[in-house]
Amino acid sequence: MSGDPHRKTRVLEQIARVGKALGNAKRLELLDLLAHGESCVDALASSAGLGVGNTSAHLQILKSGGLVTTRREGTRVYYRLADQGVADVCALLRQMAAAHLAGMAGTAATTVAYRGQGSEETGGGDQDRRPSP
Repeated sequence: MSGDPHRKTRVLEQIARVGKALGNAKRLELLDLLAHGESCVDALASSAGLGVGNTSAHLQILKSGGLVTTRREGTRVYYRLADQGVADVCALLRQMAAAHLAGMAGTAATTVAYRGQGSEETGGGDQDRRPSP
């Protein structure tokens, strides 16, 4: 991002908006629903188990991040993913999260086994326990 420092700032600000939009599980669920196709706010709210107002607020954050676009038909507003790149990012995040959770499960099992051995050696105290993240 060399060159115009104002452009760099604008790009970083947009990345922050995208990060904010992706930083909520319900917004990620809305993106997942929209990956299946365009939908109106009422249908998304029902599918996500949210109120219409709350869904609309989440969708506005997704829109400000450039992740969704809208079209109006009468009084209804329909949302869809902004482009295939949004679906690709969501799929990648899902894969990364699944791999991380699998790794955490393996790490937890190893830690429990290790602690079990260590507790015999240390008399079963809590001194080897680490705070959970």
